[in-house]
Amino acid sequence: MNDEEKIDGVPIVLAASRAEANEYDNNPFSAFICTFPKKLSGYALRNYMNNLTINEDGTAQRTIYGLRKIESMLIDEFGEDNVVTVHYDQLDRFIGKKTKVVGISTMDPMGLAYVSTTYNSLIGFGGEALNAFEFEKLVTHPAIQKYKPKVIVGGQGSWQVAEADAQEKLGIDVLFQGEGESDLISVFRRLMNDEQVPSYYVGKKPDRKNVALIKKAASYGMVEIMRGCGRGCHFCSPTMRTRYSFPIEHIMKEIEVNIKGGTNSIFTVTEDIFLYKCYKNFIPNRKEVTKLYKTIASYPGVEHILPQFFMIKNFLMN
Repeated sequence: MNDEEKIDGVPIVLAASRAEANEYDNNPFSAFICTFPKKLSGYALRNYMNNLTINEDGTAQRTIYGLRKIESMLIDEFGEDNVVTVHYDQLDRFIGKKTKVVGISTMDPMGLAYVSTTYNSLIGFGGEALNAFEFEKLVTHPAIQKYKPKVIVGGQGSWQVAEADAQEKLGIDVLFQGEGESDLISVFRRLMNDEQVPSYYVGKKPDRKNVALIKKAASYGMVEIMRGCGRGCHFCSPTMRTRYSFPIEHIMKEIEVNIKGGTNSIFTVTEDIFLYKCYKNFIPNRKEVTKLYKTIASYPGVEHILPQFFMIKNFLMN
């Protein structure tokens, strides 16, 4: 893409806030600091906010995993020249007259996640959570205000915008709730064609066998090994999803993408490691879990494996 084309903009631009897209020197625990009031966390993380890694063409070298999933589906549908994923401080290079849709993925846009509400209520001063501050900064970026593309917001935290009654105030055209594989492409297509789309859209459950592979590297080398949980706890939406364990072949293809994208660590995304290909009644499948992690560890270039979550109870059951 030449400089003149960049000025005109790319039809679909994807982004996440600086707080959520950051890798904090490959330390995922630093991301929790963003749940503290911005006067404290903003100062502590000030050196990270303007130093997100980019490629030579200005696109994001790595960004949050969910955004990479959406990017992959959109590239398959609209072509790689029409879809770009960038960080906040590069948006003015890619949003222009030809930009039709800006897609934003977020986990904690209003600072209403349990960690944010806990820390902010305990501290009691310093303003809103840094996550909320950075999200508003992104969605009201000057390039978005100038060219006025349609703005669609999804991700695990999209419900927060509706809960806070902030959609209209922030200029968000569509809030997309739920998994995107079944419906998100049709929503983007309608937005691209200037057709009407419900302002709040709930995606249907996808066919897990058709989940797209990421095409470009994700933050921390994230790879989804399992989706859903299956326990059915009514206070937790992930546990009410049908559990599905991705085949090792699928997982290893995404690991290859991440290693080629410049990371040496792999972050295995799951609701519970010990539920990977588990038996009935949530009994861990020791053989499959061991096989998975041995396969990941033996892949050339992998130096670290970051497990997301596991329950000791499940481990003790086996």
